[in-house]
Amino acid sequence: MSFVKPLMAEFVALETPIHFTSIDATPLSTGLGFMNVVFHDFLGVFMVIYLDDILVYFPDWDTHVQHLRLVLTRLREYQLFVKSEKWEKNVKADALSRSFGVPESETMSPENILAPGMVVAAVESNFVPQLQNAQQDAPSGVPEGRWFVPETLHLRVMDESHSSVLAGHPGFQGTLDLCSRHFWWPGMAQEIRNFVRGCSVCACNKSRRRPPEGPLRPLPVPSSPWSQLSVDFITDLPESQLCTTILVVVDRFSKMAHFVALKKLPSAKEFAKIFISSIPGAFITDLHIVSIRAVLASLVIWFLAFGFSAVDGQFPRYCSTHLAVSSKICCPPWNGSPCGEHVGRGECSIMDRSSYDQGSQIPHEDSHCLDDRLYWPTRHYQYYCRCKGNYTGFNCGECKYGHGGEKCDQKKLVVRREIRSLNDTERQRFLRYLTLSKTTTSKDYVILVSSDRHDPVSYQFRNVSIYDLFVWMHHYATKPIYVNCSYTSFSNFAHKGPAFPTWHRRLLLFLEREMQKMSGNEDFALPYYDWRQEENCSVCCDELLGRSDWEGNILENSCFSSWEAICSDSELSSTYCKSADTSGYPDNLHRTPGRTSDSSLPSYQDVEDVLKWDVYDNSPYNSKAKCCFRNTLEGYVNPKDGKTSGRYVHNKVHAYMGGTMSQVTIAANDPMFLVHHNFVDFILELWMQRYKGCPDNYPNNSRLGHGPWDYVVPFYPDLRNRDLLQRSSLFGYTFDNLRACE
Repeated sequence: MSFVKPLMAEFVALETPIHFTSIDATPLSTGLGFMNVVFHDFLGVFMVIYLDDILVYFPDWDTHVQHLRLVLTRLREYQLFVKSEKWEKNVKADALSRSFGVPESETMSPENILAPGMVVAAVESNFVPQLQNAQQDAPSGVPEGRWFVPETLHLRVMDESHSSVLAGHPGFQGTLDLCSRHFWWPGMAQEIRNFVRGCSVCACNKSRRRPPEGPLRPLPVPSSPWSQLSVDFITDLPESQLCTTILVVVDRFSKMAHFVALKKLPSAKEFAKIFISSIPGAFITDLHIVSIRAVLASLVIWFLAFGFSAVDGQFPRYCSTHLAVSSKICCPPWNGSPCGEHVGRGECSIMDRSSYDQGSQIPHEDSHCLDDRLYWPTRHYQYYCRCKGNYTGFNCGECKYGHGGEKCDQKKLVVRREIRSLNDTERQRFLRYLTLSKTTTSKDYVILVSSDRHDPVSYQFRNVSIYDLFVWMHHYATKPIYVNCSYTSFSNFAHKGPAFPTWHRRLLLFLEREMQKMSGNEDFALPYYDWRQEENCSVCCDELLGRSDWEGNILENSCFSSWEAICSDSELSSTYCKSADTSGYPDNLHRTPGRTSDSSLPSYQDVEDVLKWDVYDNSPYNSKAKCCFRNTLEGYVNPKDGKTSGRYVHNKVHAYMGGTMSQVTIAANDPMFLVHHNFVDFILELWMQRYKGCPDNYPNNSRLGHGPWDYVVPFYPDLRNRDLLQRSSLFGYTFDNLRACE
């Protein structure tokens, strides 16, 4: 440590044979920031920190000793220690801290100022003994001077080199540099990159990820009438002839205005039709619109003018080639043969439509009047992989849920726990995996974008992240079913029918498996949120799923504040999430828990009332079904009497959370959807446990997509609706606290 005569006071400059260098385990800028926090109340009083020096100034020797004791004690409180081997090297102050007013020969040898019991040692990681034991199994090629790290210690080494107090989250390159000083393992760089990308603390650093906006410029002067228009709406007016909204269109050249009375704020498709019918059509080919809705209006008008309508879906990446689409064959190879045929994993076979219950409900086969999700997936592929034994997946390359091992012959079971029971490490891991899944492109799946869902020539495929794929699947299944050239707004593939609990169980299984594959952690399990008897949303906090302001925006202290919600154009019945396209309309997450006066979370008694109904589902097998488990759980009837219509249990939670969660087709964008539906699955498991539920409890019914033998849309055919009505342990997971709820 050097003592200097600073500019701010006339103090005597002295030297003592102790020297602090910059912290070895962190870049200089991070070390300076950390030391500024440690000594915030000393700085400017008797202390200055400059580069790798701590400079202490004082008027006399007695004060000098007191100041040094304070500094050393503060260092010890933060577990920073003096290295004794560096004492001898500091026989003379450096040029910066040397006082030129005192001759170099006039040195002093003060008494020992270290307090009794002061620890003088280097900091050592608590996993060093395990590393030492692992060196005997180290492979060849380990660089000299570095330790080989076994797979079981990868996460601990990366965590200490990135998330510890000394490291200070230095980013990918900084973390790689720190790990590379002493450690090595194969594929270290890529694993560290994935670890840093999934760090929830780093995700909360709101660095700008978009190019700067261009300069503000005045609007160009229009050169002809009806070439440049301004468009806006006047809303929430007093009702007049059933109308409350006015569409205002002004020609910027002539200042002529059109006013169109509307009953409500129109959807994009409705707006385009109104716009074309109300405004002269000669200008459409060369039109400029000034409006906050300009991009939306221009796109919809263009689509209508040229007879296009966008439609999307998700497909295995291998099956997105022109050959696969045109031939309607989706049999990806595994280990060199389609569907792993040579090793007995599966075979490429034709889909037999006769097994579908829904076939008798469809009057005719007009391809332009039939939903592409019916007879899933035969509208897109007629040949697919039919897997054998415990193998599954679109290419039979994976094990069925609940199985593992090279030959899928080993039983596997993970435990899903209540999110508030996770310790700090588990909570950070969950948030890190969620963040990573939002930014990691799916290796196996792509999204289909098409101007005509029935014309394979127009298909285009786009990449999507793992979490957004999860969102997409929910959006895809919840859009209205298209049959007989019209949309059945009362029906979809995931709600208002017997498949509601089982479809969402399949969705959660998919995400859990994808996150396990992404992280390499086969023991990872999704947590759930037990909302019974909660007066307020206790998981809506910075440490878990994020707080929100009064407008519903997630606050910046949460890593979810920067999450964008896909499929924000969900009001268009004719499309499947156009916003996955690069020209879409992303929106941030919104959540307004408990903001409405009649909003509350379900109680313990509500769940007990749901569980008292021993019949799984009743006719007519929709939102009007009475006295049954499924419809009281979904929340269309009061679980107490099983008859009164309203909003209860599952539906009540969505309404309580508000914002993104309250909009069915985009609700899965909010991670609250994940932990909420995992608890809905917990309730399903309680019912299965209480009444010894089995596939035979799934009712025969004529609902499109909800039949017991219908394959679950849009997952590649491995499970039918009735197959999922089994104990969760058969699918490789269980829940904590199940016995306590019996």
